[in-house]
Amino acid sequence: MYEKLTALIPALQRENFGDHKTIAEEDYYGRGNFGEAAHRLKAEIRHFVEKHPEFNLTQYSDILDANGLWGGNAAENADVEKLDGKVVMALLVAAWRVDRIYGGTFVSFYESGHILKWLERLKAIDET
Repeated sequence: MYEKLTALIPALQRENFGDHKTIAEEDYYGRGNFGEAAHRLKAEIRHFVEKHPEFNLTQYSDILDANGLWGGNAAENADVEKLDGKVVMALLVAAWRVDRIYGGTFVSFYESGHILKWLERLKAIDET
């Protein structure tokens, strides 16, 4: 189900994800200096949201809030191995969407290792 997202893991590990300073300073909506793999990841997140309305990912904050993962550092401290695909996707959507308001958020989640950890969780879900 998540193959198009998880197929990007090697490219995300190999390529430069982006520069959050450039993104925050040059483009309020976070479309600044992203690497190619990061652009593809954002596009695949958007496509997943569109193709899976049953997940209701446009309400990502409600999904995260219901799972105690909205606000503060809750998302960063989540035990990702215990989360289902819908919640992990809500984390990815939140990182992407919040970046449109606070440029650099998406890069920060990547630099901290969270985006790759979330994608690895989706890969594990697909493998089971």
